[in-house]
Amino acid sequence: MTVGVLNDPLVPMPLGLGSWFNAVFGVMARDYRRGVAFASIPAGVLAVGAVAFVAATPSDATIDRRTAEANRLAQATGVERDAWSELWQFFGPMLVVVVVGTVALMLAFAFYLAGALHLAAQAADGRPSTAARAVAFARPRVLPLVGWYLLTNLVVIITIGLAALPGALAGIEILAAAGAFLWLPVVCTLMATFGAVMLGVVVVERRGPRRAIGLLRNRFWPTVGRLVIALLLYLSWGGVMNAAAFPFMKAMEAGSLGVVLVLGTVIQCALLVPVFMFFSAVGLVTYAELRHREDPSITTAALAAELTH
Repeated sequence: MTVGVLNDPLVPMPLGLGSWFNAVFGVMARDYRRGVAFASIPAGVLAVGAVAFVAATPSDATIDRRTAEANRLAQATGVERDAWSELWQFFGPMLVVVVVGTVALMLAFAFYLAGALHLAAQAADGRPSTAARAVAFARPRVLPLVGWYLLTNLVVIITIGLAALPGALAGIEILAAAGAFLWLPVVCTLMATFGAVMLGVVVVERRGPRRAIGLLRNRFWPTVGRLVIALLLYLSWGGVMNAAAFPFMKAMEAGSLGVVLVLGTVIQCALLVPVFMFFSAVGLVTYAELRHREDPSITTAALAAELTH
């Protein structure tokens, strides 16, 4: 073991679950002002996208009115209604908002993750960085992160689809649903574990899945256990988010744009800020622990140096 690593801010010492969580929450608390400011970027993008989605979604009254107008026009002119044109008129703006919003959120979240790792490592090493340096560090890592996480989500979708396929082919809906439901926790846990390790691998080393698998080779199940507990904490926080949104639920379910809906959306997205901070801290500490187990000379100082270029 490296001398002086017992109080390392990022490498959990002594190696264990309790030290791992102490290191995670230490990352969140150490430079929390800039952490909150940086995490507000994807949260703000999500809030804008959610409000824009509601604004672009036609209400039932609007659909009924436009349908009635189309019927009257078809009767008056004798021209058959164009169903595809009407569908695009109703839902085209909503589809555009979904596509643009999804792309913007993925880019913003990847930008946040890369920048957050840079800021956290520098703060842990006692040399806080600047926002400009974090931006410069994050910029070339955004697209690789988006690419790997898109691939991860695709694997999840395909795997769940394959689990449901036998029941679907047999025409037994309950069997298809059971296959997808039973396999979902397993796939999500494995993908969360792989995704947490991939964050450090892509951001720090600019490498791919083979490297992540190499880090996990001898520490797979302990890492899975840590991530399962982290996911349970996330689900518990989801209950807090739902409770905070409860007073605004009727307006949000109605889907009509107004002050109450916007306020409820902003509150929910603001409550996602600590979730984003937790996710980035989990990724950084998990990666730091695995790197130290692989090479005891890897400490916060070494990782901070790697997170500068």
